[in-house]
Amino acid sequence: MNTEICAVFSDRKRARAIAEERKGTLYIDEREDISKLPFAALICIDTDDLDGLLEQTDVGVYLVHRRIIKKHVPDKSIDQSGLLSLHTLVAHPKMGHRESDDYWRDNHAPLALSIHEAMIYYHQLSILHCFKGPIWDGFAMLGFASLEDLQNKYFNSNAGKAEIFKDVETFADTRKSPSRRLVAKTWCY
Repeated sequence: MNTEICAVFSDRKRARAIAEERKGTLYIDEREDISKLPFAALICIDTDDLDGLLEQTDVGVYLVHRRIIKKHVPDKSIDQSGLLSLHTLVAHPKMGHRESDDYWRDNHAPLALSIHEAMIYYHQLSILHCFKGPIWDGFAMLGFASLEDLQNKYFNSNAGKAEIFKDVETFADTRKSPSRRLVAKTWCY
């Protein structure tokens, strides 16, 4: 499935219950202090009950197109499969959604693959429609096998880090995009 519904929550307990009830995939930041994060959990599900989901979420609901840039086959049991660095994207105002999204896919993705060498998978969730919540343009999901890899092997070098940050400024509004990333565990129900 490439097009799916994703719901964003600040309430982790509610997100976990809904993901389990609706047999979705839960991406959840379980760190103690999440007060500065744009949200605490994201669930992606296949559903025809949009109205019910709109009532259940406390942040937003989005129709997204999932691009699998680097494939990873997650464990379908209720277990974590590494950690995910989850970033929220707002398009650069001079580009707009379509041009920004094209650049993210065609230019930034190959750069990310070359610089995030320890990354075990990379998905781009391009937001096609916002049903409720903040106007965002996408979610970047960078998977790592361990917290050690995420913290210490996120970039292949300081030069690579600078190159990624400079490139992101090309297609994203870095002032409006939430600056904090989730460090999330993935649970498949």
